[in-house]
Amino acid sequence: MLFTGPGDTSELVAAGVAAVHDWNSSRAKNSEYVLIPKHYSTDSVSLFAQGKDGQSVINEQLVDDADIVISVFRHRFGTATPRAESGTAEEIDRSMKDGTRLHIYFVNADEDRPDLRDEEPRDQWDKLEKFRRGLKEGLWSQFDTPANFQDLVRRAIELDIAEFSRDRSSVHVNEPPHSDSPIDLRVDVGPSVGYFTDGDTAREGYIKSATDTAMGEFRAAQSEAVLPLSDNNQITELGLRTSLDEWAQAVRIKWESSLQYLAGWGWPTLTMELEQLADTYLTSVRIDLRFEGVIGVPPRVGRAFDLGTMIRPLPGHSPRMGAPRNVNPIDSLLDSGTFTNLHPKGYPVTWENDQNSLVVTVQLDKLPPKTPWKLNAPDVVLYLPETTEGESIAVTWAASAAGVSGLFEGSLQLPVRAETVTGTWNAAQGSQTS
Repeated sequence: MLFTGPGDTSELVAAGVAAVHDWNSSRAKNSEYVLIPKHYSTDSVSLFAQGKDGQSVINEQLVDDADIVISVFRHRFGTATPRAESGTAEEIDRSMKDGTRLHIYFVNADEDRPDLRDEEPRDQWDKLEKFRRGLKEGLWSQFDTPANFQDLVRRAIELDIAEFSRDRSSVHVNEPPHSDSPIDLRVDVGPSVGYFTDGDTAREGYIKSATDTAMGEFRAAQSEAVLPLSDNNQITELGLRTSLDEWAQAVRIKWESSLQYLAGWGWPTLTMELEQLADTYLTSVRIDLRFEGVIGVPPRVGRAFDLGTMIRPLPGHSPRMGAPRNVNPIDSLLDSGTFTNLHPKGYPVTWENDQNSLVVTVQLDKLPPKTPWKLNAPDVVLYLPETTEGESIAVTWAASAAGVSGLFEGSLQLPVRAETVTGTWNAAQGSQTS
């Protein structure tokens, strides 16, 4: 059982190894399995050979020999290898290709916040976030403390041991669906999926603008002698800088949520049209559509865009230090809550984010033939959380109906479009004055 992770996860690896030893003590005898925890820091052997690098040696000695791999991330993504963006990423990719039992865990950043004031840790955090968003072939989990991580390791062990013990001799045969009432659906969705091209640039530009403005106001107030000074409560430039650094760190951690808020307010909502092309009258129809790699965002229809206050007064400072005004109000965005559309009882559309994909479900009491059903309410905005080089994303759907055996499936491609934070934000500001 191999533990993998970047260099800042040594404490977590130790906690995971302890969980394995605990499991061996209590469960190994009855299960007839003994787990041997390994990590490159304790179980790899120094080896130099032509054509080898450090990661390839670890792969051959540990990764390829593992029955179970536990990969854990904290704040760092790791160091690039000749084949992957980090050693841990290479170990994950290799394990997946080999069919090894693989579990991936992330620290909850709300509980264990990274220090993003310097460029190198910020670069590591951005790479880790991009990697996490790109995990589309399974289910990852997050945890708050080393003790929580130990619980997840124990659960993973139980799942894997049950899989290893399962009788694999049985064969399951899928019978092809048959029906006297065929489903022949036309499924159209739109308009397209948006993504921000300037998310990171806008974030850092905004932080710099807001910080420079706050420092400028501080120095101006100081020169005018309007700041309250006393022996017990003296305002210093260093103290303000520290407070601004903490504020900037919180903005970076929550920036993805801020972008989603902006998209939900300024982008068009999902449109959909369904039509039964066959002559059969369908009842109790259910259609599940899966938008791969897309996040569903609640639309802010009917709510004014919250300009708010960007930087609140810092502790111990005059209210004069409260704003820079007229700057993208991320604090207000995060505090404004989620707008929920009010639908009548029995409304046929629901949606949820299932890890890295959006799932939209439509349930209709009836679908007459040759009579299109249209989604005519603003339910969800389609948001792609990272820049893409592709021109479209995959949408798959599965439909069922009363009296019809099996599922009827189909797929389509939905185009993507590039948006900018500045353009969406300017549209938001313009609406306030129109």
